Amino acid sequence: NCELTPPIMSRFDLMFVMQDVHDETNDNRVARHILDLHRHGDSESQASLTGLELQRYIRLARNFKPKVSTDAKERLIKCYKKLREDRTYVRGACGVTVRQLESLIRLSEAIARVHLADTITVEYVNMAFDLQMSTLKRAEKENIDLEDPDGGAEAAAAAEPDDAAAEGGVPDAGVSAAPARPKRMKITYADYQRIGHMLTKYLYEKEQANEEVKEEDLVAWYMEQVEEDIQTEAQMMEQQHLVQLIINRMIDKDRVIIVYRASDDPLRPEGRVLVKHPNYPVGELIAGSASRR
Repeated sequence: NCELTPPIMSRFDLMFVMQDVHDETNDNRVARHILDLHRHGDSESQASLTGLELQRYIRLARNFKPKVSTDAKERLIKCYKKLREDRTYVRGACGVTVRQLESLIRLSEAIARVHLADTITVEYVNMAFDLQMSTLKRAEKENIDLEDPDGGAEAAAAAEPDDAAAEGGVPDAGVSAAPARPKRMKITYADYQRIGHMLTKYLYEKEQANEEVKEEDLVAWYMEQVEEDIQTEAQMMEQQHLVQLIINRMIDKDRVIIVYRASDDPLRPEGRVLVKHPNYPVGELIAGSASRR
């Protein structure tokens, strides 16, 4: 525990909170790893790269001077605006300043160098943004935003017919019949872990039984588990949308679920086959597991 003033803290690009949290799954894996090292030495943990090869790779990566592409520039602006808008992501009393934007640019350049790329793409900016967000979150685990940062514009566009109706216009019949969805959907960290563990455990059990699980089947199974808590059609639509967003996040960001095979029908993407990531132990914390590939 070090006492740093907010101006000093704002000069760090990344700041990780080290916590000794009791986790039975993680403790068991660490204990087995240490015991294996004592039993077998370093013979089973040889690195795929030698020290000399790693040094050459680092020297080569440093020679790259990546430039920000036009699309990446727009993405950087959106990421910075998201940090400024969401006041839950703060650093002490200093909040989010232009320093965080400069930090995001440096991280994007570093990721591009790691990939030996001359251009900073949107993908590299997204990776840097996820890394930065993970360090800006408070240690007590804030609510998880399940919506894509770019989804705000789509939600605003979808809300335009309602605004027109409020001003005296006549809304389209198809639009009025559709159930309204919230512009932003968030879930508590504890609920995200609970639902994520349910989904990964079900995928693991089906994998052990040599049964394939399609995304639509996984959603249907979850809806069966919570049907007793659903009283109205609106609640059913909300729960279905929620679990769909959680599955997408577990695939795209946390990477604890893998798309084993794409859907045979392009018009039905929910027909894709999903499996649990082989390196993810069932029951382990999900958020922050994006490094497993």
